[in-house]
Amino acid sequence: MRKRMIALLLLLVIALAACAPKTGTTDTEAATEASIPAKPTEAPTEAPTEAPTEAPTEAPTEAPTETQQQYPADVDLGSLDGSAYKNETIGVTGTFPSGWYIYSENEIAALNNMVVQAFDSAGISTAIENGGSVIFFCAAQTASMSSVNIAASKMMLPGLDEATIVTLSAAQVKSQLEQTGMMQNIVSETVELEFCGQKHPAISVTCETSGIQLYETVLCLPRGDLLYTITISTTQESKSAEILNLFESLG
Repeated sequence: MRKRMIALLLLLVIALAACAPKTGTTDTEAATEASIPAKPTEAPTEAPTEAPTEAPTEAPTEAPTETQQQYPADVDLGSLDGSAYKNETIGVTGTFPSGWYIYSENEIAALNNMVVQAFDSAGISTAIENGGSVIFFCAAQTASMSSVNIAASKMMLPGLDEATIVTLSAAQVKSQLEQTGMMQNIVSETVELEFCGQKHPAISVTCETSGIQLYETVLCLPRGDLLYTITISTTQESKSAEILNLFESLG
């Protein structure tokens, strides 16, 4: 049951991450085609059908390490050191205690419906350039049936502030979840919450599936022509604030 709920939460993660970047467009394509393993343990074995045709236009300034791959310089996917994640562009670091499962690169590639061989600089750059949303960090806590992910996408209307993005996206989130056909009694609204010592507008979603109440929180953090989103999914209403408190500002 818990594994099934984690799978449903990850479905919501992908649907919500895919929605916010489409602010200002009419594209409401559902994100349910992604591969969502309940607890992935192996890399996808299918070979990519076509190699990426576009290379990043600017070389990274730092050599890749074991925990940081070589991605386009303008897309900060952050770095992972054990259970501690850091992203300098959005200015946060988060350390996840025992009981949290940190997804590997292979598993995150699967969440993005990409084979790991294509989950590289060119593949990620192309996906974002084509209007997609790429998840690059994901963690899940089975005991509380909670998950959190961080994603990036291209801003369709550059220059919008957080409040405007959240307001325009709230209705799209509801539509996106309705298209999955798995959620009922969906309520999507804008709220204000504290994150890393500052007040931020956010999208708050509640819905039901199989008689179980689900709670979603989405933070939208525009940076230049990219939009970073932090999405929390849980079955416990008070858990969202607890998960947000795992993050700290880099100063």
